[in-house]
Formats: sequence, structure tokens, C-alpha cells
Amino acid sequence: MNKEKSRQPQKKACRIDQQPNFFSAYRFRWDNVPGDDTGKLKNFLKDEFTIDWAEDAEITKSDDDMTIYISTDKHSAEIIMDDNKKKATLKIRYGETHNLKVKKEGGKLNIYSYSSSIWRRVVKKLRAVLTLNEFINRIRKEHPILSFVIILLLSAVVSVVVADLYHDLIDQNEEKSAKIKHTAMIDNLTTEDNGYIHIWEPCTNSNAPEKGWLGVENPFYMLNINLDHSYYMIFDKERDKEILVYDDTDKSGFNLLTGCDLGFADHGGDNPIQYATTAIHDTNGIEYELVYKDRDRGFVLIDTEGWDTLQIDEGKLYDVEAEVMFGVFANKPYFINAVELSNLQGMGYVSQNPIKNPDEIVQSWVLIDEYRYMCCMEGEDNFTAKWRTPLSYDFTKIKGDDERKLWHVGSASFSKMFPEHILLGDKNIGGGVIFSLPEGEFRFVDSLDVYGDQIVGEFIINVEKPQKAITFTVNPVNEHLFFYDSFEFNASEDYKDWMKRICEIYNLTYPNGTLDAHNWQTKRYAYVITLIDQWYDKNANQVSNETWALADQGLRDFYSYQEIISKKMKETTPLSYQF
Repeated sequence: MNKEKSRQPQKKACRIDQQPNFFSAYRFRWDNVPGDDTGKLKNFLKDEFTIDWAEDAEITKSDDDMTIYISTDKHSAEIIMDDNKKKATLKIRYGETHNLKVKKEGGKLNIYSYSSSIWRRVVKKLRAVLTLNEFINRIRKEHPILSFVIILLLSAVVSVVVADLYHDLIDQNEEKSAKIKHTAMIDNLTTEDNGYIHIWEPCTNSNAPEKGWLGVENPFYMLNINLDHSYYMIFDKERDKEILVYDDTDKSGFNLLTGCDLGFADHGGDNPIQYATTAIHDTNGIEYELVYKDRDRGFVLIDTEGWDTLQIDEGKLYDVEAEVMFGVFANKPYFINAVELSNLQGMGYVSQNPIKNPDEIVQSWVLIDEYRYMCCMEGEDNFTAKWRTPLSYDFTKIKGDDERKLWHVGSASFSKMFPEHILLGDKNIGGGVIFSLPEGEFRFVDSLDVYGDQIVGEFIINVEKPQKAITFTVNPVNEHLFFYDSFEFNASEDYKDWMKRICEIYNLTYPNGTLDAHNWQTKRYAYVITLIDQWYDKNANQVSNETWALADQGLRDFYSYQEIISKKMKETTPLSYQF
């Protein structure tokens, strides 16, 4: 026997249970986060998505166990579980999202990744396969038949891996095609306090393939305006997340979440499309123009025209067109959303057709589900408690079992009585938004008497499908909300007496009957929309005074440009009828 050879360490056969696992092991267990798998989650975020800040992040979970929050003082991300619990979505950075596999194994939800680096995974898989070469050779010598079976199994495994990687690649290509990537700046404004406004040349993606997305950015947020289908999205740069939700996966059209858009409805049911949204039914898109710039104070006004659902087919959709102006400040966390609605029939641009004259118009902001805490500031509440839900000045959580939370409407109080600020946000890790309704002509036009309400209703609606969300919706025109003596609003015996008292307080004529929701030509209204970060005062269990002060400042800045916005709106005519 060769003694030198005998001194070499003996090579042991590799046991089957020690072989590399061709199928990706789960990255963490949903039920164990936060908890035993918190470290696994952090490693997963660092290794797969280069989120290095995850190491020091706080990990929490929503009350309904459907969202995991990852946050530091400067960064945040979230993993949202689908209702069917077969997929989860990781949301990070500038609207970046990644799909994650969910498998229920042993009664537990295990999370698997669609890695962003396909080729790295391919190499890793192939290396694992090559390490089996010695094992296979040994089995081939000692157990020829068994080796044949193993080779067949390995072939099947490789096929599964390749198919898995292929589908991963397809999923990622779909994600990338929906991303908004601005590359060229068309205008730039800077201020001495390091503020700036960048206006980005429209870029196309799968959601805006022709005209593209117009980008408007300051240090606090990015507004992306879809020029193809007239809706917009808001990215909160401080919180590192998209705060509006777009989800059109429900092809039936009944459950559409469309960022911020305009909607038109026919409650009589005569129109073939009872509810139309600009985000889906605007076929020719919108045009934009930079109409005003104040370099000294750091402000720009961008006009977008053509928000409509006009159709060539007779009897379909609605004869209303909107103009939306965006007022952006260089170093402020708020912007102006000002809207002019034109009733094309009422203005004589088109022939009379009741089917195409909507009896309800809404503008909606579909917010992420975390923004479930709300609070109001200012406004008059004395006349609402008797027959409607009072304004919520106390801290309130919007519960998931509330399908529709009606806060106040024109039939219970005029817009003069509405709160100045409505806050919706996340109490636990921060982040939120305030909708501020200014005084003056963008709230109520006194010369129009009872028709002077520019906003007749404000709602907060809980959404369950196709994904959970919170919607803030306003109604400039709605037959059900303004002085209608319907059963819903005439539930109190002294209803008419209360309404007369409200009219007397504001020197308005009590109509003693219903008002025609179609009897208008132009409606103009505006909101100042403020993005907020850490707004909750834990010691006082209320919204901090600094937060309300910021919202007040936003209104003061609006008043500085109110006349300019009003003048610019009055100078324009509906885009469809500019000759």
C-alpha cells in the first residue's frame, strides 16, 4: 500500500441532504417579523436591493398584519401583502417597486424574492450545479442506475430554475416599463435658501406611451403629471415613497385607483358609462404651459388643460372639461392644486344633451393605506351634529370596516363652514398630507348666492379593492349634496328650520326646494396640499402646533398668488374649443 497516498484525507461522499438547494430558500417568514426573522429581513434588503440603511432601521407592522414598515429618520420602505396572500410588494426609493413571492408552507407565510439581478442568480445556480460534478461521478461508478435517475431529476430542476428566472425577468421588465425616469430638464429655478424647482421634459413609459409624464420637482416632492390620461402622482422625497396609489388591475372598471384624477357621474343611469374618470377615459390627453414665474420668491405656475372624457360617439361620457393649475414653491413642502371646470353645454359650446351633463363631479386623491389617522382644524361644527357626522377635531383613526366616512356636505353646512385643514397621515412612523381649503372666491362666490359653493362636499372613503387605500374626495357639483330635500338629508323634523338659520347667518336666500345640479357654467376651486413628516405630538396625543402652523403658512402663500391664478383661469377657454 502506498503510505503517502494513505495520508491524504479521504474524500467523503456528499449526503443528499447536504446538497445545494436549487430552489431559492425563503428569505424571511412574514409571521416572524418583527421578531425572530427581523435580522433575515434586514439582510434580505441589504443583499438583494442594496438598502444599506436597513441595518439600523426600525421594523414595525400594521395593525391588520398586512404591511411591514422599515424606517429610519431619513429613509423608509414598506412591504405590502396582497389580499390573496400569494404576492407581496416592496416599495422603496423614487417609486421603485419589487414583487415578492409568498408561499404558505407549514401554515406559515414564507417570503421569496424575485431578485433584481437575474444574471447573478443564474451564475449562482450554475455554480451550485457544477459543485455536484464530483458527487455525480461517484454515484455513476457505484450506482449506475441511481445516477441515471439523479440526472433526470437534475434536468427537471434546471428546467424549473430556468423557467423561474425567465418569469422573474418578465416581471421585472414589466416593472421597469412602468417606471418614470426623467432625463432632460427644460426649466430650472433656484433660490438663495437652497430651494429649487426643476421642470423635467416629459418622458414616456407603459402608462404614458405618447405624450409622457411631465415632472415638476422641488426638495420635498416630485409631481408626475400624466399627459396621456390626465391624472397625477405625488412622490414624497422626505419619506422616500409614492403617496398616491394607481391600480387598474380590476379590468371590470368598478375598482380603479387612479392617483389624482377627475370623475364625472350620471346618477340617473341614462349614460352608458355611469361613472367616467379622466385617468381612463381621456383619450386625447392634456396640454401644459408654464404661465407664470416668480424668481425672487421662488414660485412657478404650470397650467394643464384638457382634463376631460369627451368622446366622438354620441351619447357617451360627459360634456365637461377641466383646467388644472399647479403652483409650486422652491423650498416649501406644499403646492397649489387649482381647478376650473367648464360646463360645455351651459356655456353654449355644445348642444343640450342631459345624458352628457353630469350631476356629480369629483376630484379624488387616492392615498396609501397607512394614512389612516385624520384630524380637522378650524371650520364651523355647530350645525352638523344634529343630522350628520360632526367634524373630527379630535384625533381619529379611519377603521377598515367603514366603507364610506361622510364628514360634511353642503346640505348640512356651506363651504364657508368647512374646515380650513384636513390632515390624513401615519401616526406610527410619520408621513402624511394636509388638504387646505382657502377662503375667498375659490371657496364661495357670494354673487351667486346659494349657487356660490365651489366645493359642496368633502369625503374620506375607505377602499378595500383592488388594494387597501384611503381616498380624499371633493365635490364641486353633486345633486345629492346641496340642499336636496331627499330622505337622506331630511331625516330630522326641524331640518328646514336649521337650513334657514344657516342661510340667514351667511346672508343667503333659502331656496325652499331642490337646486338643479346642472345649472352652472364654471366652477373654480383650489386646495393647498402640504406634505408633512413627523406631525404627531405623542405627549399631547394630537397634531403638533408646528404642523398646523405650516399648513397656515401654505394658505398665506396661496393668497399671494390667488389673483394671478384666478386671472389666468379666466383668460383661457376650454382646450377643445380654442379656435
